[in-house]
Amino acid sequence: MKINNLEKISFLAVILLVSPHIFAAEYFSRFTPAADVTLEQAIRLGIENNTNLLSVEQSIIIAEHRVNETSFMRFPQFDLMASATKYDLEYPTVLPESMGFKVLSPQSGRNDNLYGVRVSAVQYLYSGGRISGSIKLAKAQLKEEKSKYETERNNVIFNVKNSFYNMLYAQKRLETAEEGFKRAQNYAKKQPLQGWRGVAVTAAVEKFRTEVFAARHEFKKAHLDLLKNLNKELNAEVKIKGDFKPFTFESDLSKLTLWAMQFRPELKTALYELEVYSIYTNLSISQKYPDIIVGASFEQLGDSSLEDTNKQISMAVRLPLSYGFISQPRQRKAQQKQSTLRRADLEDRIRIQVSENFSNLTFWQAEVVQREASLEILSKEIAKNEKLGSFGQESLLALEAYQTAKYSYLQAVFENLKSKAGLEWAVGQDL
Repeated sequence: MKINNLEKISFLAVILLVSPHIFAAEYFSRFTPAADVTLEQAIRLGIENNTNLLSVEQSIIIAEHRVNETSFMRFPQFDLMASATKYDLEYPTVLPESMGFKVLSPQSGRNDNLYGVRVSAVQYLYSGGRISGSIKLAKAQLKEEKSKYETERNNVIFNVKNSFYNMLYAQKRLETAEEGFKRAQNYAKKQPLQGWRGVAVTAAVEKFRTEVFAARHEFKKAHLDLLKNLNKELNAEVKIKGDFKPFTFESDLSKLTLWAMQFRPELKTALYELEVYSIYTNLSISQKYPDIIVGASFEQLGDSSLEDTNKQISMAVRLPLSYGFISQPRQRKAQQKQSTLRRADLEDRIRIQVSENFSNLTFWQAEVVQREASLEILSKEIAKNEKLGSFGQESLLALEAYQTAKYSYLQAVFENLKSKAGLEWAVGQDL
């Protein structure tokens, strides 16, 4: 069947009208507050909304413009000036620097006007390394700012991960508490509530109720902490989804330490800081070297028309005389040594951080297995007694022990995930 042009145009028009609504629906289904937020989306939101990161981004932009600005120091500096002067003199004078340093003399029988147009250029042939050093300094400072951004980014990701896992844990604990409270109420209904036995049963059920309200309070706190790290309004509603399962990782401490030395941006920042102080030292030493400058100008001037022409090209050697070149190199070398010491201290702290977080993860990997095994045994015993219809006074005590084992397992999973996030932060990359 052939399709005519009108049908083709109609079909394309429908696609153009419908597709924005489809894409918009998909966008809002993923990013509206009512949608479930995954860990990856939470991390992206945390990075996009963090004010400290946004501030460091502006510092990077400033440093980039500084690199561009210093790069132009290699090229000739041009000036273009046009001037018109009316004067009445009794004695020769010199115009100020901003007006071109022109010498004016009293003239008799001539116009007391002076017009001029001048183009000049100045080029540094040699500057003792000050220009190249300034360019290197700007580039090193740019690398330092980028490294600071990565450091701040890692901190944001670490905080978001902790908040996300904390909210998952609070969510699971609340579900467990509510389930336990309902089960305790069912157990209580199947027991006589007269006399002291009724008091004991009521008190036991009350413990389960208080657990529910405490879990709700912790969930609200976890929700607020996540909103804070996502930099969202405190009255916003955010739902999350993710696997609350223990993480298993096999590696050795020496390998993780090598990764940290390679990937941690703080070490790169310290290295760039050392490079900056080294450049500062060289710039201080370069002050004792002269500048070799070549300059040229072309000027047309006159009292009524631009009929006279001045041309010149010159070379100059200028030696900066400053007291600072005596003390500044020592000062910069001391700062350079300080930076070296700070880097060594930072390396030690990173090794300790990797070791502590690796130890935590190793412990909770093993502990979560033990607690899961204990929970399985209790779960089977609870199910067996429920089938037998045995609901004596001891049933609530057994249920309480079972709930404690559940909470203990959930805590182990949470600590395991927290240790994973901590080790990823200490190493500087995802495991």
